[in-house]
Amino acid sequence: MIRHNFGLRALPVALCLSACQPLPHPFETSHDLPENRLMALPDVVGIAIDPVNGVPARTSDTIRATLAKALQDVDVPASAAPAGEHAYHVGGKAAGLGVRGTTSRISLTWIVTNAAGEEIGRKIDTIVVDSASWQVGNPDVTGQMQIAAREIAEILHLPGAPPPPPPKSPPPPLRLVLEPVVGAPGDGDTSLPRALTFALRDTGVEVLDQPDRDVPRVAGTVTLSPLAGGQQNVRILWTVFAADNRQIGTVAQENAVPRGSLDGPWSDAAAAVAEAAADSVRGLVAQAMQQGHSTQ
Repeated sequence: MIRHNFGLRALPVALCLSACQPLPHPFETSHDLPENRLMALPDVVGIAIDPVNGVPARTSDTIRATLAKALQDVDVPASAAPAGEHAYHVGGKAAGLGVRGTTSRISLTWIVTNAAGEEIGRKIDTIVVDSASWQVGNPDVTGQMQIAAREIAEILHLPGAPPPPPPKSPPPPLRLVLEPVVGAPGDGDTSLPRALTFALRDTGVEVLDQPDRDVPRVAGTVTLSPLAGGQQNVRILWTVFAADNRQIGTVAQENAVPRGSLDGPWSDAAAAVAEAAADSVRGLVAQAMQQGHSTQ
């Protein structure tokens, strides 16, 4: 059960959401390169693996040699030796992400450039290595370089690249039926669902005007209880049901207000309640639709 406080005058929103920043994605190429490797790469010099910045020199040499071998294993001509002016280049940049025990987490950025020095793609990997081996130049990075080789081949549209994943079906649009709110004093039975409808539509949810047995529904209830000092407790529950009437979850909001202050128009209080609850209600509706979609 998700709990929120809702503000009536200052309109505080107690729902705190956090979002994970997206992980870096491989740079998508901006040029249509030929599928044929012999046409895509100069047939003499191939790809040059440049020194890796930010690591000891011997470690850079080990990484370059291992990556060149991994590229050759997927039929991509590559070398850690100096290359001619027409070669593609793969350069690396390393940054430490932290040490835990005897291991280190390293961020490796691979940048692919063409003969003119123009960047045509990049990718970022995080690897875990033995700290001592990394410093003296003999880390075991064979597995990580095999992964990097396939991704570099993908940047260049070469045969060593893994097949692209099948396109994902777009998620179904979020739709729901909002049932009448019961138990609210004043005009809460009408102002609360109206305010929540507006707030949900702002998040991209389609709130239907007519009942529909094929979409989730949201039911709201309000309960009042007396408190000392001329106050009363207001408890609001938004319960989300799947289309097959399974209860998915409940968003609970609760606050103390002056007794009788909600006996008339809710006005700003309804907006505060709706704004605080909308994202959580949306999340439960998405869960309900996902479960229903997966069982079809």
